Amino acid sequence: MRGHLSVAHASILTDITDTENEDENLSNKRGHVQGSLYSSTKKFKIEAGSSASTSKQSSVNVLGQETTAGSTCSTSIPGVSSSTSRSKITKNIKDVFVNIKSFQEGDVKHTKLTDKILFVICKDSQPLTTVEREGFRELIAYVAPNYKLPCRKIFARHLDQKYEKLSGDYEDIFKTVKNITLTTDLWTDTLNTRSFLRVTAHFWKGSEIASVILGVYEFITSHTAANLQEKLRNVCQEWGITIDKISAVVTDNAANIVKAVEDFIGKKYHLRCCAHKINFVAEKSIKGVAGLPDLIQKVKSIVTWFKQSNKASDELRAAYELKLKQDVNTKWNSTFYMLQRFIQIRRVVHDILYNYPSAPPMVTPQELEKLTEVCDVLKPLEKITREWSAEKYVTLSKVIPMIHGLVDQLQTVDANNGMAEELKREMLGEIKQRFDQVEKVPMFAIATLLDPSLKKIDFQDPVACSRAVHLVKNMLQQQRPQYSNPDITETEEIASNMASLCREIRKEPQALRSLSK
Repeated sequence: MRGHLSVAHASILTDITDTENEDENLSNKRGHVQGSLYSSTKKFKIEAGSSASTSKQSSVNVLGQETTAGSTCSTSIPGVSSSTSRSKITKNIKDVFVNIKSFQEGDVKHTKLTDKILFVICKDSQPLTTVEREGFRELIAYVAPNYKLPCRKIFARHLDQKYEKLSGDYEDIFKTVKNITLTTDLWTDTLNTRSFLRVTAHFWKGSEIASVILGVYEFITSHTAANLQEKLRNVCQEWGITIDKISAVVTDNAANIVKAVEDFIGKKYHLRCCAHKINFVAEKSIKGVAGLPDLIQKVKSIVTWFKQSNKASDELRAAYELKLKQDVNTKWNSTFYMLQRFIQIRRVVHDILYNYPSAPPMVTPQELEKLTEVCDVLKPLEKITREWSAEKYVTLSKVIPMIHGLVDQLQTVDANNGMAEELKREMLGEIKQRFDQVEKVPMFAIATLLDPSLKKIDFQDPVACSRAVHLVKNMLQQQRPQYSNPDITETEEIASNMASLCREIRKEPQALRSLSK
């Protein structure tokens, strides 16, 4: 047995040897203490022999305990229980081998640990080669010495098996779900000139919003509406999603994807991403203001210079806890954050730029004043973008009231310079162009009307509000014929069926999850 352990399980043998040594030391210690006690007691009795009356007379040991002759003197070592110490210290060999076997491939602990590693790789978007890296392997060897880490190819096989299992689970879920909203986006990887189409499904799972990426498909054909429509249809068939379960499809404003969705499911089920529209409002408004793009580019040049200069970046980091932010061309709010942070730490930036003759020129005080007012004008737009980009709650019913609130807030913003005033006019014009008919879109109108906190309050077009009420009444008559009594007033009918309609209609807004894309 010891030979087998020394070859195959050296660490186990070491533990057992240590345990035996501990037992031997404990036994020696107990014997030494008992011997000492015996010698001390004997010496005490000899010295007190003349005063002892009989052999059965009581005697006192060195521990202060009274004993009688002929009885056994029991001693105890503080902190050590002779009956339980060995059971606590000695490891059960059977349990040790059961634990070792559980780490063998296919057993409980091996399977669970492999699944956890695979989850980390997928959740953190790590490559499968992570399991072959030296640092990761040393970590696993330290945490679970008996676990044999599989190679990359085995993890790839496990990944395929896990995908097949989860795909089957979600296909079963889709069979029970009544309403599903799809979001889709087509983009091109400019570095490799490859195009991809992503499709995501959103639905209610119990009392929470669930979102599942159905796939990211490489789109090798031309980006025509017919090809996009065919791909969407194939994706739905692959996952068992029938047309009657699709409440809405949300896309950007590209003409090809708009036509593809309208041909696929119908115009009334198509929604254009509102956050994408807001992005266009900001971009078009900034470009329409004379001198503003150049001023933003001037700030961007300073930020880029800091990103490229290690020495300047170190000085900025030492002088201030915040760092400059760089904008992204496809996200207008990144430009707002860049300007906001630049204004916040402008003094430190100025002091550092002053020490570098090759640095780009600092913005002037007059330009800083203009940028400050520009940020004040853009701030309401940033708030509405963040609010519409929510993932955990419904946002469709907020579109109409927030658009009206945005217009009201922009009109009250004080602009003391011509640049900010011109930006405000451009933004109001773009908002009117892109959101002027928002109350006439049935989904927006119905969702707002059925929101208990909003109802009819934010409607500015009486005709649009009346049409929304009429649509709700028709839906009530179709879903609940028993409530179609003409004697029931319009308000009473809506109130009596609010819970049912909210459950059905408010599932549509889950498509707005794509607002942040």
